[in-house]
Amino acid sequence: MDQGKIGVRYAKALLMLGKEIGVLDALYKNVTELSALTANNEEFKFFIHNPVIKPSVKISITEKLFKGKINDLLLRFLILVIENKREAHFASIFIAFSDQYHAEKGIKAACLTTAVDIDSATEKRILEMIKNNFKADVELEKKVNKDIIGGFVLKIDDLQYDTSIASKLRKIKSDLLNTGI
Repeated sequence: MDQGKIGVRYAKALLMLGKEIGVLDALYKNVTELSALTANNEEFKFFIHNPVIKPSVKISITEKLFKGKINDLLLRFLILVIENKREAHFASIFIAFSDQYHAEKGIKAACLTTAVDIDSATEKRILEMIKNNFKADVELEKKVNKDIIGGFVLKIDDLQYDTSIASKLRKIKSDLLNTGI
């Protein structure tokens, strides 16, 4: 089965159950934390993807790591995924869950990349602009990338607004090369 389909199916089941018992927001918070863990922690990735470690050992360690720290429903879900030998799909499950949660709640995910860190007043103005233009709540991720020199790059869903100095310089260079100057 396609890896994306597996993630989507498990995520949909978790979302529906979380919605049914009224813990959807708590699940989202925990899934966001686990998603960061699976993306950034090499030891956890090795543990999850290691086929030599028996599922019973993975379940035991998962319980010790997360019992009392995440929602009980999510802990039982993680154990179920491990029992079904699908733990290698945790990352895609978490991404699909976040996407489905955003769709369910009408939240737009936006990523703002700037050359320097922005202050809270600027962030607030950007959030308001996005909310007004898209008629939706916004979850903003901020990144700093000195390579864009100045300006910003804002990604919302499949749209990208690039007002960076680096992209303007690339366009000028391209125009000059095309005109033969």
